[in-house]
This record gives sequence, C-alpha cells and structure tokens, in this order.
Amino acid sequence: MLLNNETFTIESENYIDILFFNATTTLVSFFNGDYDWLSRSIIYVDLSHFNSSLVTNTGNMFYSCSSLKEINFNNFQTKYISNMRYMFKGCENFLSLNLSKFNTSMVENMDGMFLGCKNLKSLDISSFNVSKVRSTVCKI
Repeated sequence: MLLNNETFTIESENYIDILFFNATTTLVSFFNGDYDWLSRSIIYVDLSHFNSSLVTNTGNMFYSCSSLKEINFNNFQTKYISNMRYMFKGCENFLSLNLSKFNTSMVENMDGMFLGCKNLKSLDISSFNVSKVRSTVCKI
C-alpha cells in the first residue's frame, strides 16, 4: 500500500529511517501488505522525521513486525488518532515500549493493541487517556 509522498531509505536490511512521510490520515498496514517482507525483517524504525500531524488511524501499523525491537517515536503526533487497533500486534521481540508521549484522548479502538507482544517486560502508557475508548482487548 503506497501512501502519498512516501519516501524511506533502508540503511541496512534490518534498519529503516523514514526520512520524509507526509501521510494524509491513515497509516494502516504500512509495514505489511505490499511490504510484508519488511514486517519480518526490520529491528528498528525511526519515525522522528515523520509528519503524522493529520493521521487518524494507526491500526495494524506494525502488525506482525516480529523482529522489531525498537521504534523512535520522537515528534510522532497522535492527537487525532481514533484507531490503534492491533497497532503492535505480533511484535514479539519488544522488551520495552515507551508510549508516554502518546496523546490518546481521541482513541476509540485499542483492540489487541499489544496482542502477541509476548516478550514485553516494560510498557509505559502513563499518559494514556482512555475516556473515549469503546473497544479494547488488553491481552498481551
């Protein structure tokens, strides 16, 4: 699935630095679908240059990224996101995940957000506002 103005570089076969990305509203399945080979290969993603100011849907964004160990979420804006369903599903190599800067005040769906993250030992969701969440499965 290609989104408008997409540009990324692969520094090595296991590292992705997204240099420019001007997403309209949806980042669903960015690392699977047409990029399925990518979802099983990468261990690090840098979203620090990612323009996510208009994004409303990150459902399935890292679905089945089974080798992924770390994501740089610096400057990643989440204030308009309403769907985070299966966002990290199947990310079984995460040991820790810091989402303390996520603004989740608009999120309505968090179903299976961390489902299959079986090695996750530390999860910082201290800033999560779940007042609008209508659908969630908290199983890890």
